[in-house]
Amino acid sequence: MIVEVKREEEDLQNHEEQIERYLKKSGSEIGILYNYHEIIAYTKKDAVFTSNYLNSLKDVPPLILQNSNKLEKDILEFEKAVNGSFDSFIYLIKKYGEYKLNTIIFRLKSEQLPVLGAFFESQDYQVNYLRNGKMRQSFNFQDFEKLVSIIY
Repeated sequence: MIVEVKREEEDLQNHEEQIERYLKKSGSEIGILYNYHEIIAYTKKDAVFTSNYLNSLKDVPPLILQNSNKLEKDILEFEKAVNGSFDSFIYLIKKYGEYKLNTIIFRLKSEQLPVLGAFFESQDYQVNYLRNGKMRQSFNFQDFEKLVSIIY
């Protein structure tokens, strides 16, 4: 969640593009723009941010709770991927692996050490990624052993 507090006289609509850019780069699901007179909440649905004016700061906690229910699904998928589920791994890299800021650590059957990757793409049962921030590499689903962690 990203919260931007602006001066009282600031027009919040002038900062919409900025907060959306921050939200996309950070992978955050919720953003709040606030200037004492207005509160605009940005929520992500199907990769698109929508804005809603809130009546008071008391309207923010329900947004967070609603978003935390979505995280429960991610936690379940994370547990499955740690136990070797390739489908869960694909779900998580599509959600968290598109950005350089996020690092996904996983194990391949052919590697002794865990692999660090970012900028993931997947098609069919093939995964492409940037290894250690330098080399573009790929692997097939048969090579996947398990997820280790996601750093974001």
